[in-house]
Amino acid sequence: MDYEPADEPTLDFLADVAIAKMLYCIPNETDELCAIERDMPADLKAGVSTTFSSGRYLEFNPAGVDKGAGLRKLADYHAQSTNDDGVLKEIYEKIVRPALSD
Repeated sequence: MDYEPADEPTLDFLADVAIAKMLYCIPNETDELCAIERDMPADLKAGVSTTFSSGRYLEFNPAGVDKGAGLRKLADYHAQSTNDDGVLKEIYEKIVRPALSD
């Protein structure tokens, strides 16, 4: 996926652009990223899921789109799959099932 770093004071330049995901990156500053997310106005966070990853990213996705939703879709696919190569079963047993039990 292509990306463009931006150093703009507002996001107005994205008004007519379809956006799949936005990232806020501050390497090794998880506390600062948490503070940014905590202090964001509620109307700015409306309709989005925020997550943190790799100790450097604050991620913004459409509401309901996150790694947990992806694992649920993978689990549903596995349950309906006729593919018997063992890979999906291994993914399900080692990753999806433990995540769903949390």
